Amino acid sequence: AEAAQALSEVLTGLGRYAEATEAASAGLKVNEDHVGLLLARSRAYITMADWGAVNGVDPSKILGDAADADLSASRVLELEPSNPDARVLHAKVLQPQGAPDEAVTEFAKVAEDHPDHFDAHYELGLHWFRAGGQDNKDMNAWKKADEHFTAALAADATSYDAAFNAAAAKAWRRLDAPEVAAAYLVAARLRPT
Repeated sequence: AEAAQALSEVLTGLGRYAEATEAASAGLKVNEDHVGLLLARSRAYITMADWGAVNGVDPSKILGDAADADLSASRVLELEPSNPDARVLHAKVLQPQGAPDEAVTEFAKVAEDHPDHFDAHYELGLHWFRAGGQDNKDMNAWKKADEHFTAALAADATSYDAAFNAAAAKAWRRLDAPEVAAAYLVAARLRPT
C-alpha cells in the first residue's frame, strides 16, 4: 500500500494524473480503507481537475474529476472525521462545484485547528490574492494573502510558489522596499531550475 501511495504521489507531482489515480486505485483494491492511498487518489483527481480548469478541459470532465476526488476525501472523513488533509481536499472540491465561500470557511477552520498545515494556508492565500486582484486597493486582502502565504512558507520552507506569492502580496501592500526585496530574494533562491 505504501509503495502504491508513493508512486501515486510521485506521478501526481510529475503531472501524470491519470496514472496517479490508477496507481492509488490499484493499491486500494488490496486495502480499500488505506487513508494514505485514499488521500493520494483524492489529490491526484483534484489536481487533475485544477489542471483541466487552467487548460480549457471540458467542464463536465473537471466536475467529474472533482467528484472522484471528493469520493476518496469523503471516505477518509468517514474513517477519520478530523483528518486535516481530507478536510482541505473536500474544501477544494467545493470550489469547482460553485461553493467557494464554504471552501474558504473550511480552509480557515483547518488553518486554525492546524496552524502548520501548508495546504490550508496556501489555499487561503490564493483566495485573498484573488480578492486583492479584483480590487488592488484592498489592502486587507493583500495583508491576509501575505499572512497565509507566509504561514504556508513556514510550514514548507521549500515552496517557491508560497514564497513568490508572499513577496507579491508584500509588494501590493506597498511594504518597505527592503522587506519586499528580501521576500523576492527568498523566492528567487527557491525557484526551480
